[in-house]
Amino acid sequence: MSWSRRFGWTLGLCALFFMLFAGWLGLLPDTVTNLVADAAVLSLIGLYAVRVGALGIGLGLFVVLFALNADQATIALGTPATRSGLPTSYWLTNILPTALVWLAFPAIARFLARRLPPILSGLAIGLALLALPALRYINRPDLFVDVYLHPRPGNFAILPVPWPSLVALVTVFATVAVLLLQRPQPSLRRAAVGALIAATILAPGFDAAASGVRLRTSVDVQPAAGGPLTPVTVRARLATDDVPILLWDGQPVTTGAFLEPLRPFVFAGATRADFLPGLEAMDPGRHEVSITAGNDRRASPFVLNAPSGLHIALADGHVVVSGGAPNAELDMLTLGSAGPELLHRHLDGAGTWRSPLRLDDAAAFRVIAQSGDAWAVLDSAH
Repeated sequence: MSWSRRFGWTLGLCALFFMLFAGWLGLLPDTVTNLVADAAVLSLIGLYAVRVGALGIGLGLFVVLFALNADQATIALGTPATRSGLPTSYWLTNILPTALVWLAFPAIARFLARRLPPILSGLAIGLALLALPALRYINRPDLFVDVYLHPRPGNFAILPVPWPSLVALVTVFATVAVLLLQRPQPSLRRAAVGALIAATILAPGFDAAASGVRLRTSVDVQPAAGGPLTPVTVRARLATDDVPILLWDGQPVTTGAFLEPLRPFVFAGATRADFLPGLEAMDPGRHEVSITAGNDRRASPFVLNAPSGLHIALADGHVVVSGGAPNAELDMLTLGSAGPELLHRHLDGAGTWRSPLRLDDAAAFRVIAQSGDAWAVLDSAH
C-alpha cells in the first residue's frame, strides 16, 4: 500500500474513532455506548494494524484522545481548577494513561497476529483488546478485575460498554472480515470493509431513531439507581416551546451536576438536564424524577441506594474518609455556608483520605463522600 493511501486510511480511521466518542458531533449522541458501533470501529482499527501497520494508527489514536478533551486545555495551561474539582494533573492522571493504552492497542494486535496463523488474526485483535483494561489500571488490580467479572455502569473501562461483550463481538467481526479479506474477489473485500464502516453509523442511527420515538411519550433517567453523587441525566423529547422544569419529588431542581444553575438544554432534538441527587435529598429509596413543560409532564423513578461501604468522621476538625478500595477515586460534596463544593480526589493505599483543611467548628455543614457504589454522609449542625 502506498504512503498516500496509508495516510488516507489512518486519517479516516482516526476520524471514525473521534466521531465515535464525539457522537458524530451531536447527530448520534449515543454512539459511544452502542456496542455494535464500538466493535465495528475497533475491528477496522485492528485489521488495519494487523494487515498494514500499527505505528501510524497508534499515534493517531493517541492524538485523538487529547483532541477529544481539548475543552479541558485551560487546566493544563495552569489556570485555577474549577469548583467542580477537576485536578490540575488532569492530563497526566486521566488522559495520558488512556491515550497510551490506545497507542498500544494496534501494536499489541500486530504483535499477536504475527505469532498466529493469518486465519486467527481476528482472535489476535480480540486478545489485544482484552488486555487494555489491565494496562489502563495496572496499579489498580481491583478495578480491572471488576471490569472483566462485574461489567456494570460505574466500572466500565475505556469505553462505556461491557468489556467482555465488546471483546467477543470484536473477535467475531474481525474474524469474519479476515475470512472475506482473504478471498480473491475484490467485491467481497470491499463488502467486508464497507459493512464495518456502515455499522458505525447505522447501529447508533437505529438506536437514535428508536430512542427518539420513545422519548416523545416518556422520559429517560440514566442511571435508574445510584448514590447521591452519581450524575443523573434526564432526557425527553418535548412537544412544546414552554420552559422545561426538572423536578425531584415534585420540587424544582435548581442546581446542575457541575454546581452551576440548572438550565435544561436541547441536544440532538431531546431536552436534557444533568444533576446530582445529593443536592436534592438524602433519603434512600425510590424517588420521582420528572420534567415538565407547559401541560407536558413526564416522570420516572430513581432509586437512591442506601449508604454502605464508606465511613466518614471528623478528627481534630479534619474530615476523614475510610473503608474504600486502595487508591480508588473519591467524590466529595461539601454543603456549608459558602455553598456547595464538589471535589474529585483519590483514596490512599489504605483506602482512606484526610482533608488538608480544618472545617469551621462553629458552622453547620454536610459532607457527602462517594467512591464507586459506596457512600457515606456526615452532618454537623450548630
